[in-house]
Amino acid sequence: MIAKKINSGIDDVLFKKSLTSVSKIYYYDYESRQNRIGKPKELTEEEIFLERSEWKSIYNMPKNLINAFVAVEDKRFYEHSGVDWLRTAKATLNHIFKFDKNGYGGSTITQQLIKNVTGESDFTVKRKIEEIIRALKIEKSLSKNEILENYLNVVYMAENCYGVGAASNLYFEKDVSELTLGECAALASIVQNPSRFDPYKCPENNRERRKIVLGEMLSQGMIDNDEYERAIHEELKVSQNVEKNRNSGIYSWYTETLLDSVSSDLASQYDLNKGVARNLILKGGFEIYSVIDPEIQKTAERVYENYGAYIDNQMGKFPQSACVVLDPYTSDILAIVGGTGKKQGNLIYNRATMAKRPPASVIKPLSVYAPGLEEGILTYSTVYDDMPIEEKNGVWWPKNSPDRYRGLMPVSYAVSHSVNTVAVKALRDLGLEKSLSYLSRFGI
Repeated sequence: MIAKKINSGIDDVLFKKSLTSVSKIYYYDYESRQNRIGKPKELTEEEIFLERSEWKSIYNMPKNLINAFVAVEDKRFYEHSGVDWLRTAKATLNHIFKFDKNGYGGSTITQQLIKNVTGESDFTVKRKIEEIIRALKIEKSLSKNEILENYLNVVYMAENCYGVGAASNLYFEKDVSELTLGECAALASIVQNPSRFDPYKCPENNRERRKIVLGEMLSQGMIDNDEYERAIHEELKVSQNVEKNRNSGIYSWYTETLLDSVSSDLASQYDLNKGVARNLILKGGFEIYSVIDPEIQKTAERVYENYGAYIDNQMGKFPQSACVVLDPYTSDILAIVGGTGKKQGNLIYNRATMAKRPPASVIKPLSVYAPGLEEGILTYSTVYDDMPIEEKNGVWWPKNSPDRYRGLMPVSYAVSHSVNTVAVKALRDLGLEKSLSYLSRFGI
């Protein structure tokens, strides 16, 4: 049964090389929005990025850096075909018998690469089998250098940083090609436990781990005794700019909605988990074209921020609201605001897109009037009597709001004043089945 559920495929899109960690958003400076005449322009204040990353060719990486990772993460990397069966067996036995309380990693660099690009790391038999099959396949399609290059550019290096290129700049303010042996060992030390071996927050832990990395390099013949001794005593100068470089940008309501929508589309197109698709976008290299109107978006945000501040001063709390501004001719979403007051963070509750609420009178044109016109049951001037239809438990129904009735009136007046009695009578003429079929066509 397990074999039938195994997903052994892995899409090439996960190995696309990106030279930047920033995805850019574009809007159109339209001469005519309806005719789609306009030029794309970058929305520079709305770049999308989750972490620092900078793709580097393996040929620009020091040999000591490559060796440091191989020595401590996968010493038989150049010998196996994607899976180190000896380590896998030991890891499996340790999982059962717990002979090593610190755990025993069985994943090769190839397997770690799969975890990094798919985001799948849960420990289940099914997931592990998929990972093994994928690793064997990747080793047939990519060279060892290509696997290493991908791995060293996507591996998490703490401080919201991915890949050795970005890590080198962040921690040591230098290009990866200029790293010393000690610095190479420091970066390779991070991977086992990024929060514990962060060279900025936990320098002493990193120093101790660095000794282990250098010891492995020495025992495997990658460095000699003199190189080992110099690197052991090398004083690393970790940059004090790490704190300043942490990403604190807050996306607009529109950008956050756009990111969610594009993530869904990407996941659907490439059969990916939505979280994986989102991470691909956040890790950069995408160009996203939107129909936002930047001026309307800024105006809407300003109104909602000012309103929130005013209400807060008057009442000490926010009555909440949200808005979506549409172009009635093209259905373009021009602006989105998900709440009153200034947006305080990312991935927060968006009332414009997440709130569940009754459609109220908005449903009338979609469920009654548009279908009625389309079916020839109604015209602009069709007249109905604005009066309740029947009495239910001593109350006349339907009830208008406000509670008053005007007698004979055309449909045009009933629409503009959202008259409940006329909507119900028109619905009865149209028929419930016909109404439901139109709602279905409208995506409801």
